[in-house]
Amino acid sequence: MRSALVFALLAGCGSAGEAHKAVLLSTGEIDSAADSRLLRDLEDGLDEMGFDIVHDPNPLDSVDAATARSRADRVGAAHAVVLAFESSKEREGALPGSHLYTASVTAHVVNAIEQHPTTKPFGLEFVREDTSATAIASSARGTWLSALAPHIADALLYSPQLSTVMDGEGATKALIAVTDLKKYEDLIGSRHDANLEYETYCKEQGERLHSFAEAEGITCYGNPCGQYAMVGVTPNNRPIVQDLSRIPIFKVPPARKGYWAEPPERLTVLEEDGTERDLMRSGNFYGIATARAGGVGTVEAFTSEGSSAVWGFSTQDGGKEQLTLLAPRERNALSEVSPDGSTTFWCLTDGAGCFVQGDGAKTPIPQVWWARWAQAESGLKLIAGQKGGGL
Repeated sequence: MRSALVFALLAGCGSAGEAHKAVLLSTGEIDSAADSRLLRDLEDGLDEMGFDIVHDPNPLDSVDAATARSRADRVGAAHAVVLAFESSKEREGALPGSHLYTASVTAHVVNAIEQHPTTKPFGLEFVREDTSATAIASSARGTWLSALAPHIADALLYSPQLSTVMDGEGATKALIAVTDLKKYEDLIGSRHDANLEYETYCKEQGERLHSFAEAEGITCYGNPCGQYAMVGVTPNNRPIVQDLSRIPIFKVPPARKGYWAEPPERLTVLEEDGTERDLMRSGNFYGIATARAGGVGTVEAFTSEGSSAVWGFSTQDGGKEQLTLLAPRERNALSEVSPDGSTTFWCLTDGAGCFVQGDGAKTPIPQVWWARWAQAESGLKLIAGQKGGGL
């Protein structure tokens, strides 16, 4: 995995620095052109709010708080915000030459005074089947900017140094320096309150779910503010879910309608100790996956060209195999893999046909709207399907 592009808004080691001033650093890259544009846009966005952003063109080797504080000391800044950009190649894609690429940007806001706390990192990761991570860097730039700039502004505004100045307790020079920032103080504050309200709600719902589970003698999994869909169980009876969660974006100024980011969708096993074990990830799955108790399942995922492919996966170890590639605009309405994983059955939407495929051969069968695999005592594989009012 390549090391990430990093933004750092910094202040001097042990010195106060100018409370509203920050230095911008980078390390690594996802895509040089897209990264440079995001650096400029972030700098412009924070400058517009009234912060003083200084770009240091010398990249960092890693996200290191001590080095960031040292760089900040050179320009008399008060904070370090390190944005770590990372990319990797996760698995082969459905189309020749393509892979599932991941790209993430994470903000680390570091106070220049070592004794002050560092804010909790916040970042967004996206995945996409393509020939490189460049497509993610280009398409996700606006979302990264919309999500990370307000987060950074919030962390800077509510830092000990800047809070003191904004309360009117600083020197005259410091008060004059934040005149423009005063115009955005209420807007950043409204965004802060909305984000805090959401986090509080999620925490309270989690505690309520835990209390309910204890009282009923059951075990509950998942994030009350997320979205899990039940898929099936593993051979050792652990639940498999499809994570369709979204991440809300609280903008500055606050938006009148909701915005959210779409992180990777994933098929994951909920282990008994509360951990989650991913079987497969994608930028977008089409519909909900299916899984059999025998240890195999199917799911439809989008390709780099917007078509989709039906994949088979092992619920035991996450092993994946592309079963078929659908034509552009074709969508799968129903898919089932045979108990031994050798043959796939699927139907297209809008009554466009049903097919059985095994050993590379695709055979059309009568259209049905519901079906399951069965196996006779002789070992013969059968499809039990419903068409109209009969089986």
